Amino acid sequence: MLYWVNISEAYFSSSEEETQTIRLQFTAEDLSTIDEQHVLKLNQAKRKKAQEVQSHNKCPQRSSRGGYELLEKKMMEEKIKERQEASQDPSELIPPPSPPTRHERWKRARINTSGQYITPEVGLIAKKITAFNAYQLMKGTHSRQLKKLKWVYPKCCKRGGGDECGLFVMRHMFEIIKLDIVDSFEKVFNMEEPYSDDDIDVVPRNWAECFMELQSHDRFDELPSPDKTVV
Repeated sequence: MLYWVNISEAYFSSSEEETQTIRLQFTAEDLSTIDEQHVLKLNQAKRKKAQEVQSHNKCPQRSSRGGYELLEKKMMEEKIKERQEASQDPSELIPPPSPPTRHERWKRARINTSGQYITPEVGLIAKKITAFNAYQLMKGTHSRQLKKLKWVYPKCCKRGGGDECGLFVMRHMFEIIKLDIVDSFEKVFNMEEPYSDDDIDVVPRNWAECFMELQSHDRFDELPSPDKTVV
């Protein structure tokens, strides 16, 4: 059995006779079970949160625990095998193939067992990647002058010179933590148009007002703690 001594009474009571020893009906096995249940609840909460965040991911990958490193190794082995099978001379020394590009790895990690892309969004992105790579190859071999690609940039907060601002990163941070934020944060990021120079100057003040409001209402405890950061 485990015993618990009231430390405050043991060290601060007027006399040693007043010190009390309280016997708790907990064995080591009971405490171990309680600890396991507590850890289980924490893990379940983290798993539920991860599943909720993952449900918003339109381009998830299906690679194994080895990640892109293991996927690249498998793709290299497949390329070597294809070259060996295509060779007429078994004794021919097969030169090593070039490593797969990051675009190739990205597309391969999002193909299911039936050979299809896992979501329509992934298929659309893969189609654009293939078209861009074909355009790059044709630039040096096509006899006619190819039309220049028209790049359409997403709307985001940028400074007048075109350099990305720290507020651009903060915008993405907002998208990541939006499931946990309090209502007052939504007042800071509610623009769909790119930030102008005047907007850039206003946003820091809005942030300051936002945190001052949280502090005045003791609402900082409602914010996600560092151990709940989404990866």
